Amino acid sequence: WFTAQQAEFVKSLQEWQTKHKDPNREAPAAKPPVAEEEKKEGEEGAKKEGEEEAPKEAAKEIDIMAIEDVCDTGAGEPLFSNFNFEDWALLTLRHEFQLLTTAFMKDCGDPERVGVHDSHIFFYYSKYYKKQLNTKAYGVDTMAELLALINDTVAVDEGSKVLVSLLDGEPSSSLLVKLTEKARRDRQRRIDAGDETARLNFSLLKQILLSPPAPPVRSVPPPPAQGGGKPGPPMHKGGGKMDGCKGKFDGG
Repeated sequence: WFTAQQAEFVKSLQEWQTKHKDPNREAPAAKPPVAEEEKKEGEEGAKKEGEEEAPKEAAKEIDIMAIEDVCDTGAGEPLFSNFNFEDWALLTLRHEFQLLTTAFMKDCGDPERVGVHDSHIFFYYSKYYKKQLNTKAYGVDTMAELLALINDTVAVDEGSKVLVSLLDGEPSSSLLVKLTEKARRDRQRRIDAGDETARLNFSLLKQILLSPPAPPVRSVPPPPAQGGGKPGPPMHKGGGKMDGCKGKFDGG
């Protein structure tokens, strides 16, 4: 079940990112140029027009959770049209933690275990996703600070100290997109108001995910025998504990 859910999300994520980068997607129609006389007339009613525009923007903010298709909010514009690297990373993080809480409960089969204890989150994240979770890659030091970035999706219960979902049932990936866009807008408003603490720093994560993979190491043949003697010993090819290291970060 976990593998199928993960594969479905990865497929959706790739489709969304492809659409996000698509230069041929239908763009909102441009407004025609305004003649000078029309401009003067427009200036007289500028205040009235401004008063009408504000409610429209507010309505757009309010309706974000009611959007049916995240790939088309109107005129072919996807809800994630303003996503940056950080937003895609937080969308993935929301999915991973939400899926972790659900999968653990399905797999443990123990009614006394109500979830992943906060002291075991790193272990079970690594167990399910086959990669290490580095909080510093998201610009924070602790798990609590990391979870604060997605506090609309999961949290640690104060009483039981286990990771719990804040969403009903098994939420769709589209809902996670909506939560990510809502958080992006809230964060942007704080930045516009001068709150520099709202800025994200995922530079380490970007370096990890976008760095080209290291070239494969080629084995070196042993040197030829000198003066008719016996061939030299074969070159050491490594081994030991690093044999299992693939050198690849799985972006989930």
